[in-house]
Amino acid sequence: MKVCAFEYLKIVIFLIAIIIVIGVLLLIPYIFAYRTFRRDRHTPVECGCDPRGSGKSRMEISYYVVSILFIIFEIEFIILIP
Repeated sequence: MKVCAFEYLKIVIFLIAIIIVIGVLLLIPYIFAYRTFRRDRHTPVECGCDPRGSGKSRMEISYYVVSILFIIFEIEFIILIP
């Protein structure tokens, strides 16, 4: 069974067309995007509030206890549902 080189050419043309379409779809937002420069854009924000203090502050143990309890009861709930 002979395979013609013309059939491989169809696949290559199709792949090139896909690459071109992907490139165009990636470039369109970059070209037409509305850009503004704001100084506060690159500052860290937590919940919409201005950051206070160091990012290396200690958390209270109660946060960890609540999260562990949540995970335990969530797993129990998932097991009991079926």
